[in-house]
Amino acid sequence: MNTKLERVDFLIRFLIYSKKLSYNNYKKDLSEGMKTHYVTISRALSGDESYLTDNFIEKLNNTFGNPFNLDWLLNGEGECYNNQQVGNIENSVAVGVNVFGSNNSFQVPESIVKVITNYDERMKNQQKQMDKLLVIIENLSKYEK
Repeated sequence: MNTKLERVDFLIRFLIYSKKLSYNNYKKDLSEGMKTHYVTISRALSGDESYLTDNFIEKLNNTFGNPFNLDWLLNGEGECYNNQQVGNIENSVAVGVNVFGSNNSFQVPESIVKVITNYDERMKNQQKQMDKLLVIIENLSKYEK
């Protein structure tokens, strides 16, 4: 992920996947959680650099408990996720996960990658449709006045 927008998009997909944001109303959820206008959220997530500022990204990350390393979000440097203590996992079972040393990694099965990719495409298509409907509603309300 080379750009801030790509990294922020990844953060948002993570928040949706972890159910901290709703699939259908994630921009509204962000607006309410960050106490920021919906238009600001929409413009930032469309890549408008005057809205997708370092302060915006930091506030987004802070609002949801700082799951991501701020240096990675802003500059693409360092580890993606913050090192977070998850408790004692001594008696836990994890299938398909290796946890050795500082370079911890896991492999996501291809079937799950496909589900996430399809989910992401559907979400983008639905957002485009909702944006079009908002324009239509705004145009209709102009004629009613």
